[in-house]
Amino acid sequence: CAPTAGQATFYFLADDPEAYPDGPHFSPYILATALPIVSLVFSFLGSFLYVKFMPNWKYRFVITLNIILMSLLNLLDVIFFRRWNKRVGIPDIVFLLGAQALPSAFVIMTNMPLSILMNQLTPHNIEATAMAIMTCCQTFGQNMGKNMGTLVNAYLDVNPSGQRGDAEQFENLWVNPVLNIALSFVVSWPLVY
Repeated sequence: CAPTAGQATFYFLADDPEAYPDGPHFSPYILATALPIVSLVFSFLGSFLYVKFMPNWKYRFVITLNIILMSLLNLLDVIFFRRWNKRVGIPDIVFLLGAQALPSAFVIMTNMPLSILMNQLTPHNIEATAMAIMTCCQTFGQNMGKNMGTLVNAYLDVNPSGQRGDAEQFENLWVNPVLNIALSFVVSWPLVY
């Protein structure tokens, strides 16, 4: 349950040069077709990596490792939103795939041990109910993160509209990933110790 940049990220990625001259200007095809397909491939990769290398690892270690890796990936969002990748010559498409698609693998690698643990702890014949509750809690957390991100964006005046002058709206967009990193460590602290 950590803030996400939400709709502002869409405008950041898709605004035309008139609305946001320094933006990446991705086409609808990239955002609606290519990115979800690449994310799906990364999800399969995450499943494969977990089954191949991590089934005997301790759950706490796998989850902690993935929290750390997801936090590092959120740093890519900060770099991307601040446009530092352009300063060092790294193309926007590389950052889009790294910052937006790669986390799919880590989400799967975190969810698999949680699902296995839940199934092992659940009494016989109520596994479906337990999975439904777990899915509900996960969805609730994701929705709370979106709402928190919207509040953070409103507080920081990040309110792009796709119209001319959106560049000023993205000045503080990088704050959401930083808050996400900080809250991930705060929430996971009891898990680690």
